[in-house]
Amino acid sequence: MVKWLAMLLCVVSMTGCAINLPFNNRLDYSRVSEAKRLASPKTTPVALEWVPVTFPTRIDIQGASGFVGGGSNTRIPTGVALSNRILEALDVSVGIDPASKHLLEMNILNAETKFEYSAGMSNITPGIDYGWCSLDIEFDYDGSVWSEKFVSEEKDPTIGASSQTALLDKVWDNIALQVAKNVNTKVAELPRQENYRESEQYRRKKVERLQKIAAEETEKARLKKEAEEAFARAARGRY
Repeated sequence: MVKWLAMLLCVVSMTGCAINLPFNNRLDYSRVSEAKRLASPKTTPVALEWVPVTFPTRIDIQGASGFVGGGSNTRIPTGVALSNRILEALDVSVGIDPASKHLLEMNILNAETKFEYSAGMSNITPGIDYGWCSLDIEFDYDGSVWSEKFVSEEKDPTIGASSQTALLDKVWDNIALQVAKNVNTKVAELPRQENYRESEQYRRKKVERLQKIAAEETEKARLKKEAEEAFARAARGRY
Protein backbone atom coordinates (compact mmCIF):
# COMPACT_ATOMS: atom_id res chain seq x y z
CA MET A 1 0.00 0.00 0.00
CA VAL A 2 2.82 2.40 0.93
CA LYS A 3 4.61 1.61 -2.34
CA TRP A 4 1.52 2.41 -4.42
CA LEU A 5 0.96 5.67 -2.51
CA ALA A 6 4.56 6.65 -3.18
CA MET A 7 4.13 5.87 -6.87
CA LEU A 8 0.90 7.89 -7.01
CA LEU A 9 2.53 10.90 -5.34
CA CYS A 10 5.44 10.67 -7.76
CA VAL A 11 3.11 10.57 -10.78
CA VAL A 12 1.04 13.53 -9.56
CA SER A 13 4.06 15.65 -8.66
CA MET A 14 5.84 14.99 -11.97
CA THR A 15 2.84 15.61 -14.24
CA GLY A 16 3.25 18.81 -16.19
CA CYS A 17 6.38 19.94 -14.37
CA ALA A 18 9.66 20.90 -15.98
CA ILE A 19 12.51 18.55 -15.09
CA ASN A 20 16.20 19.27 -15.66
CA LEU A 21 18.50 16.31 -15.09
CA PRO A 22 22.32 16.41 -14.82
CA PHE A 23 23.15 14.67 -18.11
CA ASN A 24 26.76 14.17 -19.14
CA ASN A 25 27.37 15.28 -22.72
CA ARG A 26 30.83 13.74 -23.03
CA LEU A 27 31.76 10.24 -24.15
CA ASP A 28 32.74 7.93 -21.29
CA TYR A 29 36.52 7.52 -20.98
CA SER A 30 36.37 3.76 -21.53
CA ARG A 31 34.48 4.31 -24.79
CA VAL A 32 37.03 6.92 -25.88
CA SER A 33 39.69 4.23 -25.47
CA GLU A 34 37.60 1.81 -27.56
CA ALA A 35 37.20 4.43 -30.28
CA LYS A 36 40.96 5.07 -30.35
CA ARG A 37 41.53 1.39 -31.09
CA LEU A 38 39.44 1.75 -34.25
CA ALA A 39 42.04 4.04 -35.86
CA SER A 40 43.45 2.67 -39.12
CA PRO A 41 46.25 3.81 -41.47
CA LYS A 42 43.72 3.38 -44.30
CA THR A 43 41.72 6.41 -43.14
CA THR A 44 42.52 10.11 -43.26
CA PRO A 45 41.02 13.02 -41.27
CA VAL A 46 37.70 14.40 -42.52
CA ALA A 47 35.75 17.63 -42.28
CA LEU A 48 32.39 16.97 -40.66
CA GLU A 49 29.04 18.58 -41.52
CA TRP A 50 25.72 17.97 -39.76
CA VAL A 51 22.39 18.02 -41.58
CA PRO A 52 20.40 19.74 -40.24
CA VAL A 53 23.00 22.15 -38.88
CA THR A 54 20.85 22.62 -35.77
CA PHE A 55 21.11 18.97 -34.69
CA PRO A 56 24.10 19.53 -32.35
CA THR A 57 21.98 21.97 -30.31
CA ARG A 58 18.74 19.97 -30.31
CA ILE A 59 17.03 19.46 -26.95
CA ASP A 60 13.73 17.57 -26.77
CA ILE A 61 11.05 18.34 -24.19
CA GLN A 62 9.20 15.09 -23.54
CA GLY A 63 7.60 12.85 -20.98
CA ALA A 64 8.72 9.41 -19.87
CA SER A 65 7.52 6.31 -21.71
CA GLY A 66 6.56 4.48 -18.55
CA PHE A 67 3.85 4.85 -15.88
CA VAL A 68 5.82 7.39 -13.83
CA GLY A 69 6.42 10.83 -15.32
CA GLY A 70 4.51 10.34 -18.56
CA GLY A 71 3.18 13.88 -18.36
CA SER A 72 6.44 15.48 -17.28
CA ASN A 73 8.35 18.01 -19.38
CA THR A 74 11.80 16.52 -19.17
CA ARG A 75 14.64 18.19 -21.08
CA ILE A 76 16.35 15.39 -23.04
CA PRO A 77 19.43 16.68 -24.95
CA THR A 78 19.21 14.10 -27.74
CA GLY A 79 21.06 16.19 -30.33
CA VAL A 80 23.57 17.70 -27.92
CA ALA A 81 24.43 14.38 -26.27
CA LEU A 82 24.71 12.36 -29.47
CA SER A 83 26.61 14.93 -31.56
CA ASN A 84 29.20 15.61 -28.85
CA ARG A 85 29.82 11.90 -28.31
CA ILE A 86 29.95 11.07 -32.02
CA LEU A 87 32.32 13.96 -32.69
CA GLU A 88 34.65 12.81 -29.92
CA ALA A 89 34.56 9.16 -31.06
CA LEU A 90 35.31 10.12 -34.67
CA ASP A 91 37.99 12.60 -33.68
CA VAL A 92 40.07 9.94 -31.90
CA SER A 93 39.50 7.27 -34.56
CA VAL A 94 39.24 8.83 -38.03
CA GLY A 95 40.28 12.37 -37.13
CA ILE A 96 38.22 15.56 -37.49
CA ASP A 97 39.83 18.48 -39.34
CA PRO A 98 37.65 21.37 -40.62
CA ALA A 99 40.33 22.12 -43.24
CA SER A 100 40.40 18.58 -44.62
CA LYS A 101 39.81 18.07 -48.35
CA HIS A 102 37.64 15.07 -47.51
CA LEU A 103 34.08 15.67 -46.33
CA LEU A 104 31.83 13.49 -44.20
CA GLU A 105 28.20 14.68 -44.13
CA MET A 106 25.86 13.17 -41.58
CA ASN A 107 22.22 13.70 -42.51
CA ILE A 108 20.13 12.89 -39.42
CA LEU A 109 16.98 11.24 -40.75
CA ASN A 110 15.61 10.41 -37.31
CA ALA A 111 16.87 10.60 -33.74
CA GLU A 112 14.67 9.44 -30.89
CA THR A 113 15.26 8.86 -27.20
CA LYS A 114 12.93 7.07 -24.80
CA PHE A 115 13.25 6.59 -21.06
CA GLU A 116 11.37 5.48 -17.97
CA TYR A 117 11.55 6.86 -14.47
CA SER A 118 11.99 4.43 -11.63
CA ALA A 119 8.87 4.04 -9.49
CA GLY A 120 11.10 3.61 -6.46
CA MET A 121 12.67 7.07 -6.68
CA SER A 122 11.29 10.06 -4.79
CA ASN A 123 9.88 12.90 -6.84
CA ILE A 124 12.64 15.24 -5.62
CA THR A 125 15.40 13.35 -7.44
CA PRO A 126 13.76 11.30 -10.22
CA GLY A 127 16.00 8.57 -11.58
CA ILE A 128 15.95 6.77 -14.92
CA ASP A 129 16.02 2.97 -14.87
CA TYR A 130 15.37 2.37 -18.60
CA GLY A 131 16.88 4.08 -21.63
CA TRP A 132 16.54 3.56 -25.39
CA CYS A 133 17.76 5.46 -28.43
CA SER A 134 17.41 5.04 -32.18
CA LEU A 135 19.46 7.03 -34.70
CA ASP A 136 19.00 6.91 -38.49
CA ILE A 137 21.76 8.55 -40.51
CA GLU A 138 22.44 9.01 -44.21
CA PHE A 139 26.20 9.36 -44.59
CA ASP A 140 27.94 11.04 -47.52
CA TYR A 141 31.71 10.64 -47.76
CA ASP A 142 33.17 12.53 -50.73
CA GLY A 143 30.04 11.73 -52.75
CA SER A 144 29.67 8.08 -51.67
CA VAL A 145 26.35 7.66 -49.84
CA TRP A 146 25.12 4.98 -47.44
CA SER A 147 22.48 4.78 -44.69
CA GLU A 148 22.50 3.02 -41.33
CA LYS A 149 20.25 2.68 -38.30
CA PHE A 150 21.76 2.46 -34.83
CA VAL A 151 19.83 1.29 -31.76
CA SER A 152 20.80 0.91 -28.11
CA GLU A 153 18.84 -0.12 -25.02
CA GLU A 154 19.83 -0.35 -21.36
CA LYS A 155 17.96 -1.37 -18.19
CA ASP A 156 18.83 -0.96 -14.51
CA PRO A 157 17.71 -4.08 -12.61
CA THR A 158 18.04 -2.41 -9.20
CA ILE A 159 14.99 -1.02 -7.43
CA GLY A 160 14.94 2.75 -7.32
CA ALA A 161 17.51 3.32 -10.10
CA SER A 162 21.17 3.58 -9.16
CA SER A 163 21.64 6.93 -10.93
CA GLN A 164 19.52 9.77 -12.27
CA THR A 165 20.98 9.77 -15.79
CA ALA A 166 23.58 6.98 -16.14
CA LEU A 167 21.29 4.74 -18.23
CA LEU A 168 20.71 7.31 -20.98
CA ASP A 169 24.34 8.44 -20.87
CA LYS A 170 25.36 4.82 -21.49
CA VAL A 171 22.81 4.42 -24.30
CA TRP A 172 24.18 7.50 -26.08
CA ASP A 173 27.75 6.23 -25.54
CA ASN A 174 26.78 2.96 -27.24
CA ILE A 175 25.29 4.78 -30.23
CA ALA A 176 28.38 6.97 -30.65
CA LEU A 177 30.68 3.95 -30.68
CA GLN A 178 28.44 2.15 -33.20
CA VAL A 179 28.61 5.20 -35.47
CA ALA A 180 32.40 5.41 -35.14
CA LYS A 181 32.81 1.72 -36.01
CA ASN A 182 30.58 2.08 -39.06
CA VAL A 183 32.31 5.22 -40.34
CA ASN A 184 35.80 3.79 -39.83
CA THR A 185 34.92 0.65 -41.79
CA LYS A 186 33.26 2.54 -44.65
CA VAL A 187 35.83 5.32 -44.98
CA ALA A 188 38.63 2.75 -45.18
CA GLU A 189 36.86 1.04 -48.11
CA LEU A 190 35.43 3.96 -50.12
CA PRO A 191 37.25 6.00 -52.79
CA ARG A 192 38.42 9.49 -51.87
CA GLN A 193 37.67 12.54 -53.97
CA GLU A 194 40.11 15.43 -53.60
CA ASN A 195 38.50 18.84 -53.07
CA TYR A 196 35.00 17.34 -53.01
CA ARG A 197 33.57 20.53 -51.51
CA GLU A 198 34.61 22.39 -54.66
CA SER A 199 32.98 19.90 -57.01
CA GLU A 200 29.83 20.44 -59.06
CA GLN A 201 28.31 17.37 -57.39
CA TYR A 202 28.62 18.97 -53.96
CA ARG A 203 27.31 22.35 -55.12
CA ARG A 204 24.29 20.69 -56.75
CA LYS A 205 23.51 18.77 -53.56
CA LYS A 206 23.73 21.98 -51.54
CA VAL A 207 21.25 23.73 -53.84
CA GLU A 208 18.83 20.79 -53.70
CA ARG A 209 19.04 20.71 -49.90
CA LEU A 210 18.36 24.44 -49.60
CA GLN A 211 15.39 24.11 -51.96
CA LYS A 212 14.03 21.25 -49.85
CA ILE A 213 14.39 23.28 -46.65
CA ALA A 214 12.65 26.25 -48.27
CA ALA A 215 9.77 24.04 -49.42
CA GLU A 216 9.39 22.55 -45.94
CA GLU A 217 9.35 25.99 -44.33
CA THR A 218 6.73 27.18 -46.83
CA GLU A 219 4.56 24.16 -46.03
CA LYS A 220 4.91 24.76 -42.30
CA ALA A 221 3.89 28.39 -42.75
CA ARG A 222 0.87 27.33 -44.83
CA LEU A 223 -0.29 24.81 -42.23
CA LYS A 224 0.20 27.33 -39.42
CA LYS A 225 -1.83 29.94 -41.30
CA GLU A 226 -4.63 27.43 -41.95
CA ALA A 227 -4.69 26.45 -38.27
CA GLU A 228 -4.85 30.10 -37.19
CA GLU A 229 -7.66 30.82 -39.64
CA ALA A 230 -9.61 27.76 -38.47
CA PHE A 231 -9.17 28.84 -34.85
CA ALA A 232 -10.35 32.37 -35.69
CA ARG A 233 -13.46 30.99 -37.47
CA ALA A 234 -14.25 28.75 -34.53
CA ALA A 235 -13.81 31.68 -32.11
CA ARG A 236 -16.18 33.86 -34.16
CA GLY A 237 -18.72 31.06 -34.16
CA ARG A 238 -18.76 30.96 -30.35
CA TYR A 239 -19.67 34.62 -29.99
